[in-house]
Amino acid sequence: MADFGLQIIAESTSAVKALELFKENRPDIIIVDICMPAMNGLEFIKHIQSMGYPVKILLLTSYRDFEYAKQAVELGVSGYLLKHELHGDKLLNELEKLKNQLSQEKNKESILRGQFIRDLLENKQPSTDLVNPLFFLNKPSDNFILFLLQQDMSFPVCDVQIKKAVSELDIIFNTPLPEAFYFFVALRVNFGLWLILLGIKDCCSHYQIWEHTHTAASALQTKFKEQHAMRTITVAVSSPFNEIIQLGKEYQHCKKILDFLFLKGREKIYHSSEFNIPKNITSLNWRPDLELIARYLEEDNPDKIDFAIDTLFTHFISGGYDFEKIQSLCRDLVNILNNYRVKHHLNTIQEGLKEEKTTTDNWYTIDGIQEWFAEEFHKALLAATQSELDVYSKRVYQMVSYIHKHYSDDITIDSLGQRFLMSGDHLRHVFKKETGQTVLDYLTLVRIDKAKRLLDSGNYKIYEVAEMVGYKTSQYFSQVFRKIVGINPIEYSVGKTNENEH
Repeated sequence: MADFGLQIIAESTSAVKALELFKENRPDIIIVDICMPAMNGLEFIKHIQSMGYPVKILLLTSYRDFEYAKQAVELGVSGYLLKHELHGDKLLNELEKLKNQLSQEKNKESILRGQFIRDLLENKQPSTDLVNPLFFLNKPSDNFILFLLQQDMSFPVCDVQIKKAVSELDIIFNTPLPEAFYFFVALRVNFGLWLILLGIKDCCSHYQIWEHTHTAASALQTKFKEQHAMRTITVAVSSPFNEIIQLGKEYQHCKKILDFLFLKGREKIYHSSEFNIPKNITSLNWRPDLELIARYLEEDNPDKIDFAIDTLFTHFISGGYDFEKIQSLCRDLVNILNNYRVKHHLNTIQEGLKEEKTTTDNWYTIDGIQEWFAEEFHKALLAATQSELDVYSKRVYQMVSYIHKHYSDDITIDSLGQRFLMSGDHLRHVFKKETGQTVLDYLTLVRIDKAKRLLDSGNYKIYEVAEMVGYKTSQYFSQVFRKIVGINPIEYSVGKTNENEH
């Protein structure tokens, strides 16, 4: 039989037992003898039809039972064979006809089911043309369960899509289902989003259903990863429901769960009964935090940038979650980065993504997005001075980079020598040869440059600026500042204030 695309899944000489087997296995075709003990073929057919499951029935009869055969035809059997004429080829020919009929009907049925399901998802009332062929959807003995599969895509931090969604999902038809389930319909809701509706046989407990759904979802994830270059999917599973009209409600709940994937990460399985939808985000004004971040960026202060970003995301997390608001926040942060990068003749974030110089591996969770922004702000600060540093050897580049990052620390020749494993004399010689300046002079220029940026902001007192750039007293800071700039810090600040007023 297997050579002809057919498989015998059950057989019985008892009509009563055969009814149980039919209910358990849901075959496409039944071969029924019109004469059976305890129940004749006609009674058996009536019992089968009362269950409401679609099935092709092939009746075996004889001349003396021909009147019964005619009644069976009236009941809607698919065909009959006379036992005394029965041989292998004839049976196979008849089965082949039924198989072709099933294939055509299933194709048509699949289209009808798809339209029926889409109407329910869109809260439309399905037309009677769709409902009538699908009357068996509402069998009181069975439940349904919905799987909503979404390809894991990185959160849209900015308007560049890196990976395309898979358009087809053939794994649905290649993944074995637990015996407790039977396939009902699968359709693509959108790019990267698929719906699978399964029927649940009435022999399962709540725990068994949970276990079987988890097994099926895990199998789908494995198949997807194997067939699509290690890409992943997340699966939201509904609670069981026994009225097909409930599908729209269950779909909306599962879809809402998938909207919050960026909280948990990728390749997850969520059961809707166990997932608490986060509360809507409270009213939150993040403009002051963004202004601080932009200011710290201009002041070249990575530590304060880290603190401000952490504070900003903490406010969002504590206030609830909202996909669109977090997307808006990300765009604002990208704009700050891009403004700074363009000002310093650097590529924008979008250009870096297109050239694959910027990674999106962290864009799958809210924590990862926060880490990514902190890293990108650090990279922007470093890149702004990169052209200056590119002319140096690796060792001097490391020393200069260290000074730019730690200018507020107590940097000495000895501390640099210990860090870079060089003697003081050799370090002085190498540094002066490549930069044209002593370590102290270079450190002083960096500190004063940072001090000017802080004074330009108008947000700090002189003694605060002195401490922030590494000087222990404002008096000494003022002396050094006057020596380099030509005026003292107060005069510099007053001059900047007058410029801004005019």
